[in-house]
Amino acid sequence: MDLTPYGGPKKGYVQDFAIQEVDLQTNQLLFFWDALQHIPLTDSFEPASSATSSGNIWDAYHLNSVGITDTDGEILVSGRNTWTIYKIDKSTGNFVWQLGGLHSSFTIGTGAEFSWQHDARFLSSTPTTNTISMFDDNCCEGDTVPPGTPYAHGLVLQLDLGAMTASLETSYYHDPLINVSSQGNVQTLSNSNKFVGWGQSQYFSEFSAAGNTESNPSLNLLYDAQIPANNYTYRAYRETWVGTPYYPPSIAVRSSSGQVTVYASWNGSTETATWQVYAGKSSNMLSLVTSSAKSGFETAIASPNNGPYFQVRALNGSGGVLGTSKVVKLRR
Repeated sequence: MDLTPYGGPKKGYVQDFAIQEVDLQTNQLLFFWDALQHIPLTDSFEPASSATSSGNIWDAYHLNSVGITDTDGEILVSGRNTWTIYKIDKSTGNFVWQLGGLHSSFTIGTGAEFSWQHDARFLSSTPTTNTISMFDDNCCEGDTVPPGTPYAHGLVLQLDLGAMTASLETSYYHDPLINVSSQGNVQTLSNSNKFVGWGQSQYFSEFSAAGNTESNPSLNLLYDAQIPANNYTYRAYRETWVGTPYYPPSIAVRSSSGQVTVYASWNGSTETATWQVYAGKSSNMLSLVTSSAKSGFETAIASPNNGPYFQVRALNGSGGVLGTSKVVKLRR
């Protein structure tokens, strides 16, 4: 399309964004929403002139998160390049409200301002309020950070649906303060702590729920880590994760100076706590001869029985069998 009315090239393109809901059982398209049909291009803070260095494509919207709310039929969408969070009625495709940007339905209070944001999430509501979280990048469309750019931080806002005001509830700044050029997220944990991924700045951090301020960024910081080298993650999450390999445990047996040692490992198993060693004179007549707590990636276990046939079993912390290795024969 002709982008000259917006300051871009005459033969340009607009990068559109769509939201879909699909029934995974039937593959039926249940919902479709198109940004270009609902958001004026004049709402973008990304200059259309940027298209000249991006294959003549103007990224006017850059939707970067979508999530459900606790109101059936309404979703929450973040538009990075419009500095706006949209609550959308799926039945009509219309906005219930807009937060931030050029057409905010809310008056934004001190400390509640945001720009270039990511990962808008609906947290809770009452009949008169909504609470949402986001990662507030505040930065950056160039290779350098403009002077006076606010520092990136996690942000939780309280929306008063009667007065139509947005106020700061809590913020989560990195120590030391940093600028984040893109990406990032805020995860609310089950204990109300906030786990923050700092996007392109490589860090991930956990804070207690009370948060901190720009002037005191170390307050309520529980831990902070940095991804090594030039690696980073779009979003970071803390989860209770269980690894259960689809393959059996591994076993190796060695004999030295009359002592038989069994080596047991199971790459990827997060629940293995104990190894049991079975041995016997034939492969189909094995009995338990010893056990040992898991130690590191591979556990070396001295066997009181010379076999020559051996097998190991992986047990969880309650003594349940998680997996059984193949039977191997000691080669003397």
